[in-house]
Amino acid sequence: MSAEIDFYELFGFITGVLCVGLLIRQNIWNWPIAIVNALFYIVVFFHAKLYADVFLQFCFITINCYGWYAWLRRGLHGERLVVSSLDLGGWLAGFAAIGAGTWIIGRLLSDHTDAALPYADALATAISLTAQFLMARKKWENWILWIAVNLLYIGIYFMRGLHLTQVLYVIYLVLASMGLREWLRVRRLQERELPATIAPQ
Repeated sequence: MSAEIDFYELFGFITGVLCVGLLIRQNIWNWPIAIVNALFYIVVFFHAKLYADVFLQFCFITINCYGWYAWLRRGLHGERLVVSSLDLGGWLAGFAAIGAGTWIIGRLLSDHTDAALPYADALATAISLTAQFLMARKKWENWILWIAVNLLYIGIYFMRGLHLTQVLYVIYLVLASMGLREWLRVRRLQERELPATIAPQ
C-alpha cells in the first residue's frame, strides 16, 4: 500500500477508536466523528478492493446522520431516546436483513466486480449495517452483533494485508465487549426509573 493510503488508514484508526469510546459513553459526538471515520475508510477499502466495505461506509454516513438526529430528538415531554431491548420480532427482522443482504451483496460482488472475498465481505457488511441501525435506536443488542462482526473483520483484514486496520478491529472487539457491559448496566438503571422518563423507542 502507498504512503497516502497508509495516511488514510492511520487517521481511520484514530477516529475509529475515538468514535467507539464516545459511543460506549453515549456521547453525541460519536456520530460526527463516525462520519469522518467513514470518509477515511472509503479510500482505504477502495484500494484494497473491498468494495462491499466501500458501500458500507456510504451507508454508515447515512445511518450516522440518522443516529445523530435520533439521539438529539426529544419526545413530547422532553424525553430522549434511552437504551432498550429488541423483542422477538426485532431479532427475526435483523436475521432476515442479514441473510438477504449477504446473498444480494455477495452475488453482486461475485458476478460484477473483482472483489476479494465477496461473500465474507458481504456478510460482514450486512451484519454491520444491522448493528449500526440498532445502535442508532439505542438497542443494547447492537453490541452483540459488533462483537461477531469484529471477529469476522479481523480475519478479512489479515488476509488483505490491512494490518493496522486489523489491530483497530481487535481494539473494536475489546471496546464492543465493554460497550455491551456498560449499556446493560445503563439499561438496568433505567428500568428502575419511572416509565414517564423513557422516550418512545
